[in-house]
Amino acid sequence: MLLVNLYGPGDKFDLESSHVIPAMIRKFLDAKLKGEEEVVLWGDGSPTREFLYVEDAAEGLKYFKVNFAHRIQKEINFDLGVKEIFCVMINTNRYNSHPLELYGERLKAIRWFEENHPDDFRLYGRGWAYEEYPSYRGEVAFKKDVLKKAKFSICYENARDIPGYITEKIFDCFIYGCVPIYLGAPNVTEHIPAATFIDKRNFKSYPELSKYLRDMPPQEYIGYLEAIKSFLESEKSYPFSVEYFIDLMANKILNVD
Repeated sequence: MLLVNLYGPGDKFDLESSHVIPAMIRKFLDAKLKGEEEVVLWGDGSPTREFLYVEDAAEGLKYFKVNFAHRIQKEINFDLGVKEIFCVMINTNRYNSHPLELYGERLKAIRWFEENHPDDFRLYGRGWAYEEYPSYRGEVAFKKDVLKKAKFSICYENARDIPGYITEKIFDCFIYGCVPIYLGAPNVTEHIPAATFIDKRNFKSYPELSKYLRDMPPQEYIGYLEAIKSFLESEKSYPFSVEYFIDLMANKILNVD
């Protein structure tokens, strides 16, 4: 069981390392102390997350699995003419010493593409420095503005080898018609068809991965997009939808003993 997005006593309020709820509290407090009338929150509002008070989690006796919920978009743009970016990564620059973390693997990917194919890779997100990362193009207000123009996106989870830990990262790519290069949940294909994404585990090195991407015929790329569209239109994507989340919550609430 993985309890995520908890909040309560013991939270960190440092804006560089805190989670969503304490970060919002810190921003609201800072704005009030400074007399500011607006507070800027990151993101485009599309990801749906669930929050749980830490003491409720400790006292709870019943648990059930809830996936990250998405507004599933079934229309995929097959026009390769709009794909002006070969490969992209959209992530916040963070570090964690946990043995399962994937922040370090993201850095490996960034450095390899910067050194070997700098014209074909772009990095977006918070916390990166222009002078340190030549591929950095700044922050983005809406992920779709970048992903819809990209052929491939490196979308690694924050951690690997956690069964069922599938976040919004791969679905952002799906929804905006970008083929994801995925690394994270070991059982991802139990939930998402293998034909919809490029599994980083199948490549021993970044040169091998890059060669596969560069040698991919247009029809094979279209095949990925068609597989994504088929998945989003199928019942298999329903457990990751907002509708499923609402139905699940309503069912659990109405059937509480």
